[in-house]
Amino acid sequence: TDVNGDAAEPLFEWLKAEAPGLLGLKRVKWNFEKWLVGRDGKVKGRWASPTKAESLESPILDELRKGAAKSGL
Repeated sequence: TDVNGDAAEPLFEWLKAEAPGLLGLKRVKWNFEKWLVGRDGKVKGRWASPTKAESLESPILDELRKGAAKSGL
């Protein structure tokens, strides 16, 4: 899957536009960058490749709670 350049997949073009990287750059710097997309379809965060998945537990759970609260669950 291409994530940068003319052949980049539309999903990655959208993610990069919604949450630019360091210094506002709209490119994926390295493998394993992470994005969190909420139930509302908006990008809630972007993390660089060195970020450990375990450290994203809180933002993910926060987004899940927001969605559950809106749906009455």
